[in-house]
Amino acid sequence: MSAIMAAALPTDDEEFVPIEPPAPRRPVIAAELAAAQNQIKDLEGQIAELALAQAEGKPVTGGELRALYERRQEAQFAVELKTLADSFAEEVDRQALQGWKDDVLSLEPEDIADGISTTECPDFCHGGCGCALTGFRPQCLHPATFTRFPNELEAQGVSSAAWRAADQIIRGNGDDK
Repeated sequence: MSAIMAAALPTDDEEFVPIEPPAPRRPVIAAELAAAQNQIKDLEGQIAELALAQAEGKPVTGGELRALYERRQEAQFAVELKTLADSFAEEVDRQALQGWKDDVLSLEPEDIADGISTTECPDFCHGGCGCALTGFRPQCLHPATFTRFPNELEAQGVSSAAWRAADQIIRGNGDDK
């Protein structure tokens, strides 16, 4: 059964492996952290402005300064929480991506190579994840470009089975797409 079919119709004998890697959670947290840090800078600017006005003898109530200071403390607490969440999300994302890669690599070589053509990479190859045909190494080793699996990768223990399956699809059956 092809990887696409396995992704669409998992059976008791096969595990569901989505074509796409898991969506990272960290970018949302990182954006919220940056916004909270900017809020602190803004509040500090407002506090400094009022403190200067007060020091120059202009009418400023203590309540105004106190309210801004309390808002700054709340924003600082938010930054501390979001910093913790950001670190945790980074680890969760790393583990989720590694789990997905492990699941893909547990498939049959032909399923890993599914979707390949002379011009397109397999369905499991995604930017930033690496080449599914080489255990997700950074360099793409599409069989249309590389006519043999590199000996140095085999020496490192990288299985060539998926690459060989992809090579067979391209050279044996022609362009599948």
